[in-house]
Amino acid sequence: MIIPGVTVPLSHTPLILTALFLSQLIHELGHALSAALESVPLLSVGASFTLMLPAAHVALSTPMYAALDARKRGRVTSPLAAHLIPGITTITALDDTPMSSTDVWEAHLKAQPGLPEKGWCVPKPDFVAPDICCHPSQTHSSYCFHIHPSPAPRPLGCADPVGIITNTTLVRCR
Repeated sequence: MIIPGVTVPLSHTPLILTALFLSQLIHELGHALSAALESVPLLSVGASFTLMLPAAHVALSTPMYAALDARKRGRVTSPLAAHLIPGITTITALDDTPMSSTDVWEAHLKAQPGLPEKGWCVPKPDFVAPDICCHPSQTHSSYCFHIHPSPAPRPLGCADPVGIITNTTLVRCR
């Protein structure tokens, strides 16, 4: 988590706020462009500075948006709309489901949501002693997790979440 004055120097605040605002503008521009391509009129666009945080928004015609089929609504709603370049960008999986064709993509989006996943299965050796990160006075890049399944009381362990999320060989626990 990036907190100016806590995890990064306070002098980084202007750069962080500028990056946040520019990314929101690009994101909202993606919604606006996608809506225009689907002939959905914009009712308003705006930017604000609320509680010291920059924000941007677009408002679309609800009846026109609701009249679109699911695929077109998805294009307008998706925050990826302005960031994916056809022919260059490839989505390989969605919710751990391989996306090999548009049929698989559409079936996945139309499917009823199942039970929530339990998380990632991480080998026990990847955990380190809980006193490194599970004590409130410690600052560390690892985070405190419960080891599951285990008898009560469930033991704690520390693991670096970035390493877990970016590791392509780990599997979801079912």
